[in-house]
Amino acid sequence: MPKFATMSVTKAIRLVLFDTRLSIFKLVLGVQQIVVAEGMLLGQKLGLDPAVLASVINSSTGGCWASSVNNPVPGALAEKSAPCERDYQGGFITALMFKVE
Repeated sequence: MPKFATMSVTKAIRLVLFDTRLSIFKLVLGVQQIVVAEGMLLGQKLGLDPAVLASVINSSTGGCWASSVNNPVPGALAEKSAPCERDYQGGFITALMFKVE
């Protein structure tokens, strides 16, 4: 039986709109991650220090979660533990997801 067959029209519309908002948020985050990775790579190829480049990006209009917390370049965020610093190993949430089935 389809997911929407047993719910009201209003509830189905809210569910579709919620899924759409999540998709948009994920799209925006994905674009930010790509742009940060490409910008950091370009900066490294131009001889810039990743930590200095990340600091400049994060203190300017380019600052976003993808660059200030989830920066893909090891050593770019000296005071934070970005996933790249842990070789992209999962943390508590990943362990919890595997535990709950």
